[in-house]
Amino acid sequence: CNLHRTLALLERWAEAHALADETLAFTSTLDSATGRALEAAAHHALAFEAMHAKRPDEAIGRLADVVRLGRASGLEVGLRIALDAQLLTGHLHRQAKRLEPAVRAFKDALALLRDRPDGGTSSEVEALSAMARVQLGHALLGLEREYEARQAYETALAQGRASGLPSGRAAAANAALNLASLLDGEVEEERLREWYEVARAMGRSSGTPLGLECAAQAERGLARMDGDGDGTEDDDEA
Repeated sequence: CNLHRTLALLERWAEAHALADETLAFTSTLDSATGRALEAAAHHALAFEAMHAKRPDEAIGRLADVVRLGRASGLEVGLRIALDAQLLTGHLHRQAKRLEPAVRAFKDALALLRDRPDGGTSSEVEALSAMARVQLGHALLGLEREYEARQAYETALAQGRASGLPSGRAAAANAALNLASLLDGEVEEERLREWYEVARAMGRSSGTPLGLECAAQAERGLARMDGDGDGTEDDDEA
């Protein structure tokens, strides 16, 4: 699976595909928890290929196998790859404007996190939950379910800040930015400014591309509030 990722980065797709098929054939013969986790990883490799070839429905089908096998393994590595697959499924559905399936996928991802053997208390789980809830909020907004979207963003903000991880901070910045965008004109200026400032601080401290983009958008929002902006609207989401 590591070699597959390397071949994919080199865009040697024929070799990557042959390797993934060989890996899948081998891992399916392993009657163990580790075998199921490795089989899930092989399916994930083939799903990645389908995405690259712009075959999203095939990718979603492969990702369903990843979730099934990863959960069946019961291992931490299997559950993690199942979670990645569930989040990616939601992203693909949302990208295709299939928002109801996207909402279900993101909620299923959160259920996977909630049911993890470690009880869902680690910093990594907080960060992953924040990322999933931000994506859930985006899908809910697309369905005009604004109250639920706001709840998702508020929870994502709290979890991302609590995680202390760069990915969690970036998710918190994204959530704060979307709260400001969603409720601009409906809340007092002090509250709106607070969300922009949180987005700026969390985004900068994350050091991630997503976080830095959120920080830049927050700065533009603050500039407009201070009368220094050029009137350009921020993106609805990052």
